[in-house]
Amino acid sequence: MNLWSDETTLHQAKHILDNMLQCDLRSGSVQICNLFTLTKPETILLAKKLSQINSQETFRECCICLIVAWTFAFYNDFYDEFKQQMLKRYNKIPQHALGIYLKTFRNTFDEYGLDTFGLGFTSMSAIEQMIRQHAGVPER
Repeated sequence: MNLWSDETTLHQAKHILDNMLQCDLRSGSVQICNLFTLTKPETILLAKKLSQINSQETFRECCICLIVAWTFAFYNDFYDEFKQQMLKRYNKIPQHALGIYLKTFRNTFDEYGLDTFGLGFTSMSAIEQMIRQHAGVPER
């Protein structure tokens, strides 16, 4: 069973993920891969949908989609391709706006009760370490 199709919008994918993440999410210790699993094709399709992010508002609304896609890109072993696509987009973010994105990640982790593994939201590298741990993938 596929969770989404080519026609599914990013907001529809977010709604599906919201429903999947609705189990006691306020604990602050939820680990994504312990709740559900996405197949590699589902992950690739979700990653493609991230190209629909065209504003900070859409990023705020759909940040959970990025976190889940990033997690399962590690889990399904296609992180290098995923990271290349991310870097194309995020290298365009002006340095002064990076704080807004880091705050959005922090707010999303808080909203969904996702474990931060004691790491802070100080850089994209720190967030990447959290995502790696959510995927259960050790550092290279």
